[in-house]
Amino acid sequence: MQVSLYLTDELLARLDELAGSTGRSRSATVQHLLERTLASGGDRDLLTLAGAWRDPRPAEQIIREVTEGRLYNRRSERNDPGSTP
Repeated sequence: MQVSLYLTDELLARLDELAGSTGRSRSATVQHLLERTLASGGDRDLLTLAGAWRDPRPAEQIIREVTEGRLYNRRSERNDPGSTP
């Protein structure tokens, strides 16, 4: 089965470096990495990180700061302070 992947230039360069150092093709390197990660339970690693980032601020403060940071998002006119509702 064929699968298409879209990778950043940096990630592709790292993949090529690893493939070259191991004598594998890109495809074989990706397959090897996936097999190794899935066999080790790596697909569950993200679940173990849930709640791992400690922040002394209360959730309400974090939400407020994220929301305030979005007020100047140029992608949306409704969030542009210079626009009229």
